[in-house]
Amino acid sequence: MTRATLGALFAAALFALPAAAQTPRRAVLAELDTASRAAASRGFVPDPRAIGRASLMGELPRGGSVRLEVNLRAGRRYSVVAGCGPACEDLDLRAFAAGGDEVLAEDVEADARPVLTFVADATGPHLLSVTMAGCRTEFCAFGLRILSR
Repeated sequence: MTRATLGALFAAALFALPAAAQTPRRAVLAELDTASRAAASRGFVPDPRAIGRASLMGELPRGGSVRLEVNLRAGRRYSVVAGCGPACEDLDLRAFAAGGDEVLAEDVEADARPVLTFVADATGPHLLSVTMAGCRTEFCAFGLRILSR
């Protein structure tokens, strides 16, 4: 075999890696891309100002939860999309009003791709709660994006 043929075979093998070979980060980003496209079809656009970047990534232990502060604008409609890695079975998401007590929206269905849609009640900090409700390993990767219209 020629060197060019070997190089082509090696390159083809790299691109044909099974989905299981994906890193948890890449798997989460793929979930977020799919959910973001669905939100975009409903008129939402990415709103990186809310979290200071396009996507927020992290890990949570099985059963673990974290509250994240996001900056929202009053009267604006938001779609918060989240996803988790290959070992994840259930990710829950809640958005709280500016005061922190009232739940504006929640997705606690048994799924790995929660989506929230709500209107912000005030301009300023709001809390999002992310809970790793089901994970086949000790820790699972997750990510989220905020879109608005």
